[in-house]
This record gives sequence, structure tokens and C-alpha cells, in this order.
Amino acid sequence: MLRLDKAQTGNEVTVGAEGSFFKMLEEAIDEAFSSLGESARDAIYFHLEKSFGIRNSEIPYRIDDFSNALEKIFGLGARHLEIMFMKNLYAKVKIDYQWDLPESIDSELTFAEYIRLVKQNWEQEENGGSQRGAQEHLR
Repeated sequence: MLRLDKAQTGNEVTVGAEGSFFKMLEEAIDEAFSSLGESARDAIYFHLEKSFGIRNSEIPYRIDDFSNALEKIFGLGARHLEIMFMKNLYAKVKIDYQWDLPESIDSELTFAEYIRLVKQNWEQEENGGSQRGAQEHLR
């Protein structure tokens, strides 16, 4: 597993299964911003970096900071962007799963919690798929 120096990015970045998930998340967010137009996307990234110290490559690793920054920039409109991010991410992970959450919890699910749950389910699917493939290979 490749690790980038923490001093370079301010965060520890891992390339591998987790890096692959975070790359999909980064792409899902970029696609949502791009749907607003290239100049709007560029302006959002510029504002995130200059006002909040969040580079676009750091977003998947700083979801809480990112979500808070969006709320400060867009107010309640940030929720609409987060829904776009979630739809794009769901299409990218291409796994079929359902959460057994009470309706009261589901309606209070934060963006960061949603990302955590999708990542957890995606990792389980990835690990399960690898284990199934290994088991079938041994037969």
C-alpha cells in the first residue's frame, strides 16, 4: 500500500481499496459541481481552497469540513448539492444494498454518515467478492 507523506497533504492519503472509494467520491462530487457549469465548479473549488483551506483532492478525506464549508457557502442549498453527490456516488459504487434503519434515523442521516455507510458497505462487498472468488478458485 502506498502512503503519501502527511506533511505534503496535511492528511494521510492511502492508495488501495480505500483510495479507490475516495477517488469515486471525488469524481461524484466533481460531476455534481460540473453539472452547474465549468465556471461555477471552478469558483466553488477556488472558494473552498481559499476560504476554507480544502483542496478538491482533500475533500473525500475531510467530509465534515467540506459539508460545513458548503453550508456556509450555500446555506440550505448545500443539502441539494449533497443529494447530487450521493446520487452520483451510489451510481459509481454499483453495489446493491439496503440499510435496515428506522425511518426516524434515516431522515436525520447526515452527509458524512451517508458517506461512511456507503464506504462500509462498498468495502464489505469488495471483501466479500474477493473471498467468494478465492473460495471458488480453490474448488
